[in-house]
Amino acid sequence: MNKAGSQARTIDRDQAAALMEPLTDLVIKAGQPILAVNRRGIKIVTSSMGRRSPKQILPPTVSSATDWPA
Repeated sequence: MNKAGSQARTIDRDQAAALMEPLTDLVIKAGQPILAVNRRGIKIVTSSMGRRSPKQILPPTVSSATDWPA
């Protein structure tokens, strides 16, 4: 690990307040594809060992992780 990059950085109250709106927007954008999934259309298939692979839990309209809507 890069020692210079691994040191904790602190920000003051004003800097934290300035980040609230952009970070909230980022969370909203990140959550949109998750909320767009039709959970009723998802079929989870487990292997004989009970493990799920990511490809097996994708909704039927999505064939790979790169097919998610932007």
